[in-house]
Amino acid sequence: MNNSKIVLSDLGKAAIYYAKYLNWNVFPLIPRDKKPITSNGFKDATTDLNQIVYWWTRYPYANIGIRTGKESSFIVIDIDSEIGHKSFEIFIRQYESLPKTIVSITGSGGKHILFRYPNIKNIVIKNRVNWLEKVDIRGDGGYIVVPPSIHPNGRRYTWELTSRPNEVKMAELPYWLLIIISEDKDKTTKRETSYWRYILNGVNQGERNNAATSLAGHLFRRYVDPAIIIEFMELWNKKNNPPLSDKELEAIIRSVGRKELQRRKFRKAVKY
Repeated sequence: MNNSKIVLSDLGKAAIYYAKYLNWNVFPLIPRDKKPITSNGFKDATTDLNQIVYWWTRYPYANIGIRTGKESSFIVIDIDSEIGHKSFEIFIRQYESLPKTIVSITGSGGKHILFRYPNIKNIVIKNRVNWLEKVDIRGDGGYIVVPPSIHPNGRRYTWELTSRPNEVKMAELPYWLLIIISEDKDKTTKRETSYWRYILNGVNQGERNNAATSLAGHLFRRYVDPAIIIEFMELWNKKNNPPLSDKELEAIIRSVGRKELQRRKFRKAVKY
C-alpha cells in the first residue's frame, strides 16, 4: 500500500508512532469507547503499518488499544478512581517505592503504570481484575487504551508530563513486585515463602539494594527491635555475593526505618 498521500487523523498518527517506534501491538477501538472494533479484539493487534493505516483510514476517530503482555513486552498496573489510588498508595507504603517509568492518565482520572515484561523463563503474568481494590493488572490476554484516545466521558487519555514514552525509558518490573503479581491470589502464603526464601539465601550484586530494602522493611513492619534488625541484616549481608559495604547497609536500614515511621503515621491517618 502506498501511504505517502494518505492523511491520517491524530489518533491514526499516534497509532503508527506506537507501532513503528515503540514496537507496541496496536488495534482499533470504537470511538469514545473501550470496546474493540475488530471481531478478534486484542488478538488482531499488530505492528504492521499498512494494516494500521487501513484501520485508521476507515475509522479515523477510533480509539487506540495496545495489547499487553509478552507480545508488546510490557505489563500495566491499571489504577481506577480515587479508591484505586489510595489502595495502591497503601500497598506501596508497605513494600517499596517504584522506579520511574512510563505513566498515562486515563480519561476517568486513573493511571496506567507501564513496566517491561520480565525476560525470565516460565514467568507468566496474566490479567488480574481487582488485584487490589480498584487496581487491575494488565498482562497476557489484556489490553489498555492509550493517548490521545477519548474516554466515554469525553475526556482524553494523556501521558503524564514527566513520564512520556518518548522521554522516559520503561522501567523493569521490580523483582519483589513480580513475585507478588505473578502468582494466583490463593497462593499468598506460597508466594511470600518463595520470595523470602530467595532473599534469605543471599543475592547477587544487582539485587542487593532491593533485597536489603525488602528484608529490612519486612522486619520493621513486624515491629522487630531495631537493634535485632541491624544484627540480623549484618548476618544476612554476609551471604550476598559480594556483600554490601557497612556504610551502604546502614544507609538502607536507616532509610527504611524512616519510611516505616511515616507509614505508621499514614495508617493512623486513614484509620483502616
